[in-house]
Amino acid sequence: MRTKTLGRTGLDVSIVGLGAMYSGKPTNSGISTPDMEFELGVKTIEAAVENGCTIIDTAYVYSRGGSENIVGEAFRRNPDFKDK
Repeated sequence: MRTKTLGRTGLDVSIVGLGAMYSGKPTNSGISTPDMEFELGVKTIEAAVENGCTIIDTAYVYSRGGSENIVGEAFRRNPDFKDK
């Protein structure tokens, strides 16, 4: 995947990122979001990182922490991801 330098940081990041907003349970806003199965979410993160994605957007408000749990589990299962 192509990369680009992030501002003046010197960090090369993928030009495509993965948004994890729809991973997990409904949001704090009360709006129902699709409930992505946990394992499918983990596999999605794994596929993204294995294909060069270095940006994953997540926050507690995305599914009340559900998306962070999915991202965390993908990285727990794949310790080498921190080096990518």
